[in-house]
Amino acid sequence: METQNTSTTTEKRKRARVRGKSVGFRLRLRNGKWSYEIRSNKYDQTYSGTYALGTSQEDARKMTLARLHELESADVDTIENKTLKRYTVRQLIETFETHHLLKKLREENASWRNEAKMIKTFKNTQKAICDMRLSETKRINLAFRAEITAVKQTYDRKGYSFTRQCSPIRTIFKRASQILFPLEGRLIDVPNPLLGIEWPKDESGREFPLKWGDELKIFDAIFKQCPRYIDRCKWILLVQLALTTALRRGVLLRLKWQDIDWNNKVIKIDKSYWNGKKKAPPMVPLTHRLNLMLRQYLEALPKDDQRLSYEIFLIKRRKMDSRTSAKIVERKLVMDRYEERIARPSKFNPKKHKIVKTDNRAYLEKFHDKTKWVDLTWRRIIRRTDLFKYVLDPNGNPFVNDNGEPLQDWFHFHDLRHTAVTRYAEPPYNLGEQEYQYLKGNKIKYNNPQHIDINNRIREKIEEGDKAIEVSPARQAAWVALRQQQGIDTELETPEKWLEYEIYVNGPYAIKGPYQAPIEEEE
Repeated sequence: METQNTSTTTEKRKRARVRGKSVGFRLRLRNGKWSYEIRSNKYDQTYSGTYALGTSQEDARKMTLARLHELESADVDTIENKTLKRYTVRQLIETFETHHLLKKLREENASWRNEAKMIKTFKNTQKAICDMRLSETKRINLAFRAEITAVKQTYDRKGYSFTRQCSPIRTIFKRASQILFPLEGRLIDVPNPLLGIEWPKDESGREFPLKWGDELKIFDAIFKQCPRYIDRCKWILLVQLALTTALRRGVLLRLKWQDIDWNNKVIKIDKSYWNGKKKAPPMVPLTHRLNLMLRQYLEALPKDDQRLSYEIFLIKRRKMDSRTSAKIVERKLVMDRYEERIARPSKFNPKKHKIVKTDNRAYLEKFHDKTKWVDLTWRRIIRRTDLFKYVLDPNGNPFVNDNGEPLQDWFHFHDLRHTAVTRYAEPPYNLGEQEYQYLKGNKIKYNNPQHIDINNRIREKIEEGDKAIEVSPARQAAWVALRQQQGIDTELETPEKWLEYEIYVNGPYAIKGPYQAPIEEEE
């Protein structure tokens, strides 16, 4: 009989412990009295006590629950709150930017360099938010809502621009627990203060496709801006690639000579060339015109730059001035431990070097940016044309700058993709729905063996459409108007023949012999 009572008591204790653990406390029966213990990761101390003799298990459970609710409703600091009070938003952001254990987390996105610029702008413009503590969730939320309201009430700022600027900040708040882990050595539940905010969306619908014949103005501006023959070839090829393949700038600048399949007449695109939602097709067609331009550009390149592993639009890194006052620190493994050693500025690489003295930081970052040369040169090229629109307010009146001049929205390089997508949906190209979505990078099965067949159909339609456009009256009229306006001294009847004559026939590197393939790498 005693054995049975002992086993029953043990079972009751087990049931009470399990039942209590599920709600954050534990009940034990000791000497006929129920004792409670509230031990949780939320609080840095243990709350315990014993109830009077004769208190039932159900009453003890209710009273313990009431005690737990009192602790949750009172101003008792949890471990997380005490930790979050030690860190500000600025410290969270700087930890994400600089901590060496978070390198993979930073570089998950291929456009992390652009995100670094957005973070820098956010820290300079939103200093009040950066000084807030991470425990002030409601205050941070209200500050972001107030900034969004202020942006919407101004005409010179677009709401979606603030959304894009805060995109990396939103990612940092989502991953705050992972970011604080290297500092605390444990995971902390960090509440996201940006939940429930309605971010402004891009409702502008900016579309600036080129009219038929307007690309001739860009080609003429390239001739005027680029005196060197090789620069003319490079820029005309870059513009023609964007107009033909509808690829984004980042993908175009990552293309290598080994990606060109001359036999199947396609250009292969590796998945590492694009990131996130901005997808690209696995390959794009290589038309006859692109084939000719690529061959001519390859002939103009020095032999050292014709290797298969080199990028098509290779930008050689010039040597930095050795007199720069920037101090670069490099972490090296020496005798089973890491040491920081000073490196030469001419060897600067942001992946493995750290800038200690920041007076020349802008020069170093500008120098490493592989896309900055496109932005700078394109801005000069497009301003030699009349391809712009006036920026208008909601009433239809143009905005003016500080000098009283109307603001102008110039044609962007990305608008070349919009132009290609717009033209391929209209005659004389008339691409099918599958071919149209394929070029845009939508609804693609990357393991589909029919990619070459799809590209062959797209290439045939593009070449047929190009031939129809060359003899169209609108194209001829645009060519005649450009010749008269810009004073182009030629009697050739089409701009294509003019380009072929100026670059491929009359140029200093005109193809006069058999085609020479790129140089293979030496093992």
